[in-house]
Amino acid sequence: MGRKCCICKHDKRLGIDRDIVKGVPHLKIGKKYSVSNLSVRNHAKSHLSRQMLKSDEMKSVAHSKNLFEEIQELITRTKKIFADAENEGRPMISLGAIRELRKTYEFLIKFSAYMQDAQKEDKEAKRENIQFSVKIIKERLSVDEIVLMEKLILKMNGKIEQNVDVLKGIKERWLMRARIS
Repeated sequence: MGRKCCICKHDKRLGIDRDIVKGVPHLKIGKKYSVSNLSVRNHAKSHLSRQMLKSDEMKSVAHSKNLFEEIQELITRTKKIFADAENEGRPMISLGAIRELRKTYEFLIKFSAYMQDAQKEDKEAKRENIQFSVKIIKERLSVDEIVLMEKLILKMNGKIEQNVDVLKGIKERWLMRARIS
């Protein structure tokens, strides 16, 4: 019988689930709740409700779309106010519209920089997750097991034909070791 998911049994499961849905990197969640990031990843992949993930994802997309539509509408309206003020010879209103456009563009630039930083942090967290996984693999698997895993991954990705026995070379080495012992 397989092991039970430590996240499903965790007393802070709801918080972990919320962080997963929010897109918090698994490594950070693991550190925050004192569990392994692999447990978090497996829980997210196997036990977290697909509907919950989709629902939150759709809310986020809709919210972002609405926000940018509102900003675009604000820019359009401000440009119209500026054009009308210029046509009517009202320089103070023109300057006010210019000031508002500048502030809006400054906000968009800052927001864009913030999003780029967030993406960079996410990439770094993914890289840390991969490095951690590689470290665990190196610590817990023998060279033969790593070679077998690599061959199995290549076969699953279609880079080794289905009819090829990936165990063949490994079986031969195991038999030779058994004879020597």
